[in-house]
Amino acid sequence: MSSLHYTKKIIDTLESTPNCKLLIVPDDLLQSSLSAMGECDDGKDIVQHMIIIEEEGKKELIIDKSMIKLVFKECCPVIKDQLTSNNEDFMFLATKGIMLILNEHITVINRHQDILLSKLHGNTEESTAILRHEINLLRSLLTSNNPKINKSSSLWTLFKKLYTHILSLDPSNQPRITANINELFISTVLQSAKSHTNNYYAWLAMKFLIQVTQIMKDLETLQTIKDTIWRYTQHHINESAAWDCFVSSYIFNIDSMNCVVEECLNWEPGCSLTRRTELAVISDEILDKAYQQCSGLKQWILKSQISTSVVPYEAFKNLVCWCHRYSKFHSKPQEYLNKVIELMRFSRENLLSLAGDEVPSSLELSSINVKNGYYIDQHGVNVFERLESKDLSQRELTMVYCHWLRLSTFFDKFYTI
Repeated sequence: MSSLHYTKKIIDTLESTPNCKLLIVPDDLLQSSLSAMGECDDGKDIVQHMIIIEEEGKKELIIDKSMIKLVFKECCPVIKDQLTSNNEDFMFLATKGIMLILNEHITVINRHQDILLSKLHGNTEESTAILRHEINLLRSLLTSNNPKINKSSSLWTLFKKLYTHILSLDPSNQPRITANINELFISTVLQSAKSHTNNYYAWLAMKFLIQVTQIMKDLETLQTIKDTIWRYTQHHINESAAWDCFVSSYIFNIDSMNCVVEECLNWEPGCSLTRRTELAVISDEILDKAYQQCSGLKQWILKSQISTSVVPYEAFKNLVCWCHRYSKFHSKPQEYLNKVIELMRFSRENLLSLAGDEVPSSLELSSINVKNGYYIDQHGVNVFERLESKDLSQRELTMVYCHWLRLSTFFDKFYTI
């Protein structure tokens, strides 16, 4: 039977250190680094295939692809022979090795989860240590430079289950696992998103956290999430998942919130989350904050003159529409609705000023219309077919104008303004 020598070395390193960064690199890159560091020893395979770097309290584990192959060769026979075995500890380690390599091996992940849950009964020091190690391992996998692992829906689901389990524990026991589970969750999502752009499952996990904090009325954590996402989205204007998450932090989707409650109760029957109703959740404060963010987002888009992405405009549209829809829950519904409608007003003159203070008449922006999703000029020609002949500044002005025109057309079509 395999000794899982290589697997144990890697897993022990990842589990023992909070926020250990896992990097998987080509063989030649790691070997050249080892040679430069003077650490290569032909008599020690374990050294040849990995480097541990520690600087200023941070640790990085760098392994090469040959190490991945060695781990795979170690773990596969164990998984094959041990699925029905009672040797749980050996099997548990093997499942971790496979999770390091394969992102969606459902059988292995389910077996891993079953063993984990069997070890978490009670609030003993041993169960606390196991939970802490599991959190450390999952964080390293979800923030690694391997996109398949980083974006694994199964691993993100397991991460959410562990979060729910920690919430169900006695509050006095939570610090023994991590100082602040919400901050740990937020930082994991952010590091994962920075490692790989358009990380849909990472931002889906953040939406889960948003809805949990909304249900629990944890306004401090919710504000931290809003600030974190806003700083990120300003520098990633094309990441639709991040912008959708940003909008979600201001709006309250009751159906989604109740689905999260059911999901958490299914995972952890002792969870304290309860279903909510619109009347119980949506208040003047929530509506006013959403409106203020609408106004602020509009001003930011205007100031930034964003021409290369439609995503921030879509975020503004979705947030305004939510405010419009739920204005009836405000204590002063008509007054609130009027303010929201004002944000949705765009005349042709307004649109020209939005595109820029000095719009060249040669651009003929006032003649552009939206037809079947395309921007058409007075001659029926697609506007973008003639943009190549314009200089960069004129192309950008045209794009900005078209983005605002698209919003105006939407608002005019679906709402009476």
